[in-house]
Amino acid sequence: MVRNYKRKTDRGKWNEEDMRRAVNAVLTHRMGFLLASATYDVPKSTLERRVRKARETVNADTDSDNDCGKKHLGRFKTVFSAEQENELAEYVKSMEARLFGLTGKELRIIAYQLAQRNHIDNPFNTETGMAGEDWLSGFLKRHPDLAYRRPEPTSAARAMAFNRVAVDNFFTLLENVIDKHKLTPERIYNVDETGISTVPKSQSKILSTKGQKQVGCLSSAERGQLVTAEICFNAVGTYVPPMLIYARKRMKEELLDDAPSGLHNQQKEKPVLLLLDGHSSHTKNIDLIDYARENNVILLCTPPHCTHKLQPLDVSFMRPLSTYYSAEVKKWLRDHPGRVVTPYQVAKLFGQAYLKAATMLTAINGFRKCGVWPLDKNVFTDADFIAAETTNTENLAKERLNVENAPSTQTPAITEENLSRPSPSVHLGQIDKGSIPEPLISSENAVHPVLSTEKEDIVEPATSFSNNNGAQVSFNSQIDISKDKTPERQIKRKTSFLISPENIMAIPKEVRTQERKTRKRGKTAVLTESPYKNELIKHISIKEGKNKKKTDNQVTEKGKKQIRKPGKKTAKKIKKTTDKENLQKKRQTKRCKNETGSEDSSSQEEDDDCACIYCGYLYSDSTEGWVICGACHGWAHNSCAGVDEEDEEAHICERCLPD
Repeated sequence: MVRNYKRKTDRGKWNEEDMRRAVNAVLTHRMGFLLASATYDVPKSTLERRVRKARETVNADTDSDNDCGKKHLGRFKTVFSAEQENELAEYVKSMEARLFGLTGKELRIIAYQLAQRNHIDNPFNTETGMAGEDWLSGFLKRHPDLAYRRPEPTSAARAMAFNRVAVDNFFTLLENVIDKHKLTPERIYNVDETGISTVPKSQSKILSTKGQKQVGCLSSAERGQLVTAEICFNAVGTYVPPMLIYARKRMKEELLDDAPSGLHNQQKEKPVLLLLDGHSSHTKNIDLIDYARENNVILLCTPPHCTHKLQPLDVSFMRPLSTYYSAEVKKWLRDHPGRVVTPYQVAKLFGQAYLKAATMLTAINGFRKCGVWPLDKNVFTDADFIAAETTNTENLAKERLNVENAPSTQTPAITEENLSRPSPSVHLGQIDKGSIPEPLISSENAVHPVLSTEKEDIVEPATSFSNNNGAQVSFNSQIDISKDKTPERQIKRKTSFLISPENIMAIPKEVRTQERKTRKRGKTAVLTESPYKNELIKHISIKEGKNKKKTDNQVTEKGKKQIRKPGKKTAKKIKKTTDKENLQKKRQTKRCKNETGSEDSSSQEEDDDCACIYCGYLYSDSTEGWVICGACHGWAHNSCAGVDEEDEEAHICERCLPD
């Protein structure tokens, strides 16, 4: 196919609407061919042909395409109809919304499989098993709402955590707090921290020579030094002066040269709502909660892993700040050749970027887009929560219940026994049309069978029947379902394909054999309320008691080998050292087993491989840090246990804590 084709004639440049009017004028005998052709500026020969076709269509009383004004340039037509292409485009959007976006190559493979399994004539290459690049280019032109985009990495924790239940709980607490204390927008604040590095990550686009493979940009170092900035604003656009935190013990005045300054006063008598994330330094800090209660500040933490949607600072402010800061660093390096950015210049560069990003409209739009103020519970639609459907155990339980309670007369599951049976052959000439099952007559109400995952490759039974002309037509659709794919469960939607795109590549859905066990932490809550504070104090006291008991036991055992019993500082040091040594020894043992394991020791490795006591995933399938329980010696992910890797305190799991 010629990709850079240039028209050599003016054929087919008439307007479709004018052609429809001309045909209508001739059919209603208001004009002749010559007058209609001159009036509407359409070719006379084309008008005669389309009028003749329109009259034949009316006389034949068929349901063919009656659009006499539609252009048909050339003899080539699209492989799929407009309805089928629209369904394929919706499938692409659905996969992208679930964070499983398709590449161009994957879409070409799906198009080839759709054409083959639905017995659609196509010019696709059978050797590569893919549709051509020209088909993909034409498909994107016919659907301008689709385009190539570079996706941003989104963690599985964010995809799972941002669900409707967690968001509804947050808005319920927010509404109760606003109504109870009669808060106004100037008393609703949001605070968050961000890292300011001497080497910015984001870089703006620059002009360069076309075709150059690599374009560079000067930076101060390979890895920069980090400075933490605390930022806070309210719902009316008032900003609290930012605070910079340097990684040093001794402070120097030179570090704050040209830093942003300002002062903001707030009356202590009126309560103030402060929205913050659920970091452990916020949710487990008794001193912070007491200080907030003394100063009439209400602390409300967002659900875990939902700050990208529910925190106004993350939604509207942090990205412009990073962009402006990167531009200021680039400008400083250009104005000071031979020098590099150090922590002594961070305050000045951050201040210049902060003044540009800290606009009133940015703050107001951030609160409005998150639905915090004006309060809007319906700010997020079902499309915003579609990424959580992959791991939604609540919906999965309902589906299992529906499948179990379904009558046995429905389409049975495809098993190995059914695959060994011969394919049934149905001839329409031998049976009545009324006896044909509904799914064979129309694909609109078709219910796909529930597939069994016991066999890796599953083939749908072939069905053949005779059409009105006596020709036998057979449909044999093969569905490949591997172990890492989840079969589609009872799709009830209107489809123009006999084999839909979901059958070619099923929409991912996690199947859990057991419910996920999580600790009673990491949830949205009002931190300054008495129930939360009392629960936190009780938890801390229990944890301290367990740690003290464990420390006493370790000190007593070591005291048998020592002349004197160690003091508090020595016992604390022994506890930390013992916990670290045990953790390192356990991890080293697991690494050695994974690296030096032989073929005949696979069963022994499976026995030694432990599972997380909260989520059930194995250690061999994990890439994050683990922590051991000091009581039952069970292992868990740091994220599941709510423990940071730098936390040196002994961990006590939920099962070992008293009720």
